[in-house]
Amino acid sequence: PEYVVTRGESFDIKATAEGSLEGASLSMDGKPLALEVSGNHASARAVADADGERTIELAMQGKRTWARVLVVPPEDALIDARLKFILAKQQRIADGDPLDGAYLSFDNETDLQVYAERPHDHNAARERVGMGVLAAMYYRTCRDPAFRTEIEKSVRRFARFLEREIEDENGVIYGTVGRRHPERLYNFPWVAQFHLEMHRAFNEEAHLDRMVRVIRAYYARGGEKFYAIGLPVRSSLAALEAAGRTSERVELLKLYRAHADQILATGTDYPTSEVNYEQSIVAPAVQLLLEVYLATDEPQYLEGAKKQMPLL
Repeated sequence: PEYVVTRGESFDIKATAEGSLEGASLSMDGKPLALEVSGNHASARAVADADGERTIELAMQGKRTWARVLVVPPEDALIDARLKFILAKQQRIADGDPLDGAYLSFDNETDLQVYAERPHDHNAARERVGMGVLAAMYYRTCRDPAFRTEIEKSVRRFARFLEREIEDENGVIYGTVGRRHPERLYNFPWVAQFHLEMHRAFNEEAHLDRMVRVIRAYYARGGEKFYAIGLPVRSSLAALEAAGRTSERVELLKLYRAHADQILATGTDYPTSEVNYEQSIVAPAVQLLLEVYLATDEPQYLEGAKKQMPLL
């Protein structure tokens, strides 16, 4: 019933044949598994004891069929390993360098960090900010005190890089170091979410200030007509409410609501973006409508999301 399982979990294997399966045998990577047979049905239970692809083979009367299951590490272990790789390999540590603190792409063949202003996906901004978001999020759940200290040092260095090179005092987000390249609305939510996660990790009002500025700047540049990935709608409102910053919560909710109203009015006549039509246009529409519905309990946003879901 599932082809991806977590290491340590048990999983079921079921087989059905046109005729009887009496005498059939089952194995996983060549090791026999106990098989229960009842007429033309057979079943077994296996343990995912090692990572990687495992081949399960059913054999009978010289014929065989097989399936593969992918065994992956537990989520916490996978995230922990990812963060350790990022901190060890992908953050530039170079005092005085404009890139100091940046998280960069990495070439596993040359074992070197990759940086170039163009193509944009090799620079130090844009989706690379997602590494900072992940690090700040994981800080709160990491169980290893020594690694938590490493994460804190890393994300604070990255926050200084953002403030110095990518983000200005008005919350405007630029495309590369030195606050250069045209503003790109896709980039604003990444940085807003980073500041939100930093506030949640360290309870520092300065990061809430920066989050609000970035979201204001996003909408001041026409964000309500844009389909941006990952706007932290509910989590930003919750953080402002918890901090007692009710006027800013009202302000941001008004902006989010206007954005959702625009998406409702547009319906499925999506504007073209980097391409004419793709999931990265539909998914933000669904997410924003659902989050604004959960923030307001107003049914039109839920109904609008339901119309988008089949296309997603």
